Amino acid sequence: MTLFWAGAYALTRVAVDKGNPDMGLPVAWVLPGRLTIGAAVLWVLMLARGQKLPPLRDRKRWVAIIGMGLAGSVFPFFLITTAQETVNSSLAA
Repeated sequence: MTLFWAGAYALTRVAVDKGNPDMGLPVAWVLPGRLTIGAAVLWVLMLARGQKLPPLRDRKRWVAIIGMGLAGSVFPFFLITTAQETVNSSLAA
């Protein structure tokens, strides 16, 4: 787990190519790519365990899911990825 967690910072640094902004990917591409890969892995694990998402008509649960996703993943990783354009991956970690 540590390798996956810590490795993400080094790979994000490679993706944004700190020090050479003309060659790196924009933050607006790195973040959705990272989140999409993570969502796909979690979706496969969920299906393998026989679990289901709540029905779409259950607004209360979906608001909570979206809120947790934004607060726990999108906003922090956007800030970290943006920062890694100018700071080392060890500092970001």
